[in-house]
Amino acid sequence: MESIKAYDQSGREIASLPSEMPIKIPFWEPPAIYQLNKNAKKEYFSLDFIAGAHQEETMFFGLIGERILPVCLKEIEAVEGPEDCLFYSGRTGSLQVEDLDKDGYVEVVTYGDEYPAGGGRGRAVALAIYRFNGEWFVSQTSKDYDRYFALAVAGKENIIKNSERSETSVKTFEQIKDFWKGE
Repeated sequence: MESIKAYDQSGREIASLPSEMPIKIPFWEPPAIYQLNKNAKKEYFSLDFIAGAHQEETMFFGLIGERILPVCLKEIEAVEGPEDCLFYSGRTGSLQVEDLDKDGYVEVVTYGDEYPAGGGRGRAVALAIYRFNGEWFVSQTSKDYDRYFALAVAGKENIIKNSERSETSVKTFEQIKDFWKGE
């Protein structure tokens, strides 16, 4: 994919992805549209990229001036590469994008698999939870992670916190992830 372009209602181009920012070809599915801040009218879209068997990475984009830029996991000025803007999911189609605490800002929960010592795939794991702060996504840790985890899994079964995985499960998961990334 060479570029992404935005057009106004009359069909005039108003913004594009910077030419120095090539991106991988996404899935064939159309982009998903989100309102990351329910208190603002601005819309964002996301593209999913293949990251391996049953794995995907998702990137959110927004219109900033005359450019379409990713919404990253840190301030745009601190971004060093695409990995700072990708949400990894070890379960295709499992990315949860929702205003969990109903404060107007969206949270993103990424999921993966638990790999028990006996082999095979185990329960789903909430790998990470991020909160949109109006400009970028902030990783939630400790009590904030726990609070959003409880909201994200309410009414669901067989989902564990990232901290509940065994050391074997963590190592197996990382090996599988690295294998598909070619590392």
